[in-house]
Amino acid sequence: FNALKPGGHAFLTTGNFDGLTARAKKSHWFYLDLPAHVCFYTPKAATRLFKSAGFRSTQTHCVGLNYIHLYQRIPVPGLLSIIHWLQIPSGMTICARK
Repeated sequence: FNALKPGGHAFLTTGNFDGLTARAKKSHWFYLDLPAHVCFYTPKAATRLFKSAGFRSTQTHCVGLNYIHLYQRIPVPGLLSIIHWLQIPSGMTICARK
């Protein structure tokens, strides 16, 4: 936070500990790679963490599944919303604004 200019942004990627992949794979989840990964976050926890550090705006986006490619192959109405709701992706991006 202190390294950023006012209005600056921090962009990060990490695993989505609340994602379906993490919950299904448990101890075999890809992101459980000690000692490289030592802390794990849900989108809600990441948002709280950045806000508590003083960031004004924090957005998280679940990643790890090519939604558009899947929808092109299986054009079922509502499919993208269901995938997002289930949090199938194993990772997330975080964008926080100072």
